[in-house]
Amino acid sequence: EWKLARYYINWKTHKFEPTMFEFSQAAVRGIVACVGTPSEKACDILDFVLNPGMRELRSYIKGTKDFLIWIEKVKEQYPELPPLFSFLTIDYDAMYLKMKDSLAMPAVKEYLDNRQNQRPSTEMVIKLLNAVKKNNKFEFGQRLFQQTTGTSIGQKQAPPYACLGAGKLEEGKIFSAEKFQELVLDNKETDDPTDRMFKRFIDDKFILFQGNKEKAIEFVEWLNDLEEGISFTFEWSDEKINFLDVKLIVDDGQIKTDLFIKPTNPQLYLHYESNHPAVSYT
Repeated sequence: EWKLARYYINWKTHKFEPTMFEFSQAAVRGIVACVGTPSEKACDILDFVLNPGMRELRSYIKGTKDFLIWIEKVKEQYPELPPLFSFLTIDYDAMYLKMKDSLAMPAVKEYLDNRQNQRPSTEMVIKLLNAVKKNNKFEFGQRLFQQTTGTSIGQKQAPPYACLGAGKLEEGKIFSAEKFQELVLDNKETDDPTDRMFKRFIDDKFILFQGNKEKAIEFVEWLNDLEEGISFTFEWSDEKINFLDVKLIVDDGQIKTDLFIKPTNPQLYLHYESNHPAVSYT
């Protein structure tokens, strides 16, 4: 028996402050749970087809392990860090919700058209994607809603769809720009001036930057002006910064790494005899 998708929220406890007593001030992540809905299998198929395209993006990193491998390559290229070196992390503001179809749909089609294996066809995948987007309805409380922009956290195709759109923005307007090439550290492994020390995990960008905080502010303001409706927040430091599960430190002209654990992480584990489904332990 089919059911409607349901909307619920997860509290971002790592962003909670004791002074936040009002619901409107709390940091939350809205999720559309589509398990058991008519679109669930369609989302699974779209994720299967689009995920390889996300992994082909040159800014792509899979997670902490990939990031640490990349940092080791950076350290080989730069045993001594250049003057004005700093860290810059940039976060999309509501990436899934605000990802524009004018970016993501052409990126999806371009990837589909260039696949070696053309099954399922580009036309079929685009039709399925449009059907999922058009029928993105969910209930919250006693009311029915429909999402009309972007994509939903909770649908399996959302990460590759949004990331392909982000890749389109990077390749079209960011990597080739003079400001990007001036302020982002060079990748010495290639002669391509657009290939710089820039990586992205879904909506979180990590940049090895060449400039002070004022230059970082100027750089992010430039990014915010590139595409109407898409904006970014940032953190900058010439001493230390956190990204994924990694703390990065500038020490004696070199990059050092350490484990980063969010202060709200209680480091609790399920007992192996606890009555939880097996998937909870994998």
